[in-house]
Amino acid sequence: MKQNDYGIFLHRSSFSESSVIATFYTKNGGLQKYLFQGAKKKNHTLFPLNVCEFTYYGRPDSELKKITQADSAVVLDDILMNPLKSIIAFFMADVIRQALNSTEKEEQLFNFLVQSIEALNKTNDVANFPLLFLVKFTPWIGIQPNAIDEQILYFNLRDGEFHADYRAGEWCIEGDLAKGLSELFEMNKVEAKFKKQMFDVVLNYYELHIPRFDVSRSLSILKETLT
Repeated sequence: MKQNDYGIFLHRSSFSESSVIATFYTKNGGLQKYLFQGAKKKNHTLFPLNVCEFTYYGRPDSELKKITQADSAVVLDDILMNPLKSIIAFFMADVIRQALNSTEKEEQLFNFLVQSIEALNKTNDVANFPLLFLVKFTPWIGIQPNAIDEQILYFNLRDGEFHADYRAGEWCIEGDLAKGLSELFEMNKVEAKFKKQMFDVVLNYYELHIPRFDVSRSLSILKETLT
C-alpha cells in the first residue's frame, strides 16, 4: 500500500549499483530506513538535512519499505550552494541520527528540526550555529542540564547539573567556563573566548548521556573547516 510522508534526510549507504538505503527522520514515523531504488541516478534530493516529501510502500513480508518518489519540500539553496553550511548540515545530520532512535511519531520534534534547518539556510552566523544547535537540541532528547543553585560555580557533566558546591570527580567543569556554559544553556549566549572549550564540553556531555554517540567523522571535517 502506497503512503506519503515528510522526512529529513540524514544518511545513506550503498545497496546496489543504483540503489541506497536512506535514513530519514520522518514526520509520522520517527527515524526510518528505506530502500530507495535508482537513488544514485536521482541523488539531487539526497543531501544532508534536505526536507523531502516522499512516497513509499511496504510489503507484509519485508521490514524494509521502498521509496518510489522523493522531492524537496523546502528550498534550501544556501545550504546546498554554501560549502561551509553543507559541512555544518553534514555534522547536524550525524548528530540527529546518533541521538534519535525512536520510530514513534513526534511531530513537535520534527517541526523543531525543520525550523533549525531553515535557520541554518538563512543565518549569517555560521561559526556559532553548530554549538547553538547542540544546546537547543538537548531538551528534545531529554538531556538538558538543570541549574540546582542560583550561584553557578560548577557544572557536573555526569549529573547534568549546574551548582554552587564542589563535588569531587573527573566530570566537573568549574570557574568562568562553568558560568559561561550556564549562560549558553540558559540564554544561548556564546562567549567568544570560551567557544572552542564550550563546544568540546557539550560534545563530551552528549557522549556521556547518549549510548554509542560517535560523530568523530563529521566532527573532524567540521573542525578543519571552522579553524
